[in-house]
Amino acid sequence: MPVSRDEDERDTPYVLISRNFEFPGAATIEWHDGSDYDGGAEIVLVTLTRERALIKLDRDLEIDVSFGIGDRRFEQVRSYLRRMLDEGVFATS
Repeated sequence: MPVSRDEDERDTPYVLISRNFEFPGAATIEWHDGSDYDGGAEIVLVTLTRERALIKLDRDLEIDVSFGIGDRRFEQVRSYLRRMLDEGVFATS
C-alpha cells in the first residue's frame, strides 16, 4: 500500500517554526500532536538545550520537543533559531 501524502491522514507529531523575512513580523508556529493541528500562537520563549527545545506560547501552552542529533546538526539548529526568532525570545543553556 503506498504511503499517503494527505495531511488530513497525518498521525505523527511535528512542530514547524517559520518566518517571512520579506515582511516585518514575528516568527509563526504550527504543530500537530499526532491527532490534531493547531498554530498561530505567539512564541514567548524558546529554550534550546543539547537534547530538547522547550517552546512557551502566549496561549498558556508549552511544546516540549526532545531529540538526539550530532554536534554539527545541533549547531545548525541553534543558528537557524537565532535567525528566525526575535531577540529576547531565544535562549540556550
